[in-house]
Amino acid sequence: MAEYLKLKNVQNWGAEAFEKISSNIPKDEKGLKLDVGVQDVQYTEYILLEQLESCAGILDKAERYEVIGELYKLIIPIYERKREYEMLQKCYQTLSQNYGKVVDVNKSGKRLLGRYYRIGFYGQAYFEEENGIEYIYKEPR
Repeated sequence: MAEYLKLKNVQNWGAEAFEKISSNIPKDEKGLKLDVGVQDVQYTEYILLEQLESCAGILDKAERYEVIGELYKLIIPIYERKREYEMLQKCYQTLSQNYGKVVDVNKSGKRLLGRYYRIGFYGQAYFEEENGIEYIYKEPR
């Protein structure tokens, strides 16, 4: 959508703006060509904002808090230009909460998947039939 809006001169950034979120996005999305015969898809800045905010919610659920700041760097200038102060307030509140989560995650060292441990039993004299068997244990997140 961002690349489409850039090609339509609605905004001055496209897929390259997502480089810090994922280096694959610009590589995969830069080749967009506008087809003058197809008029059934009309993306707007409003639809892009909805999608970006939806992405922010998904990134929060995925505990990818550091990336949310990069996403809001795309959202906030649009709201500033439109003078949507309530939405700006919500954006900054969300950013504050998410950066708080970044601090908490960095202090605790725990992330989405918890921690995994490989336990191996070695020694015929001690473990008999379990000698040489390895188990993977997962710590709850």
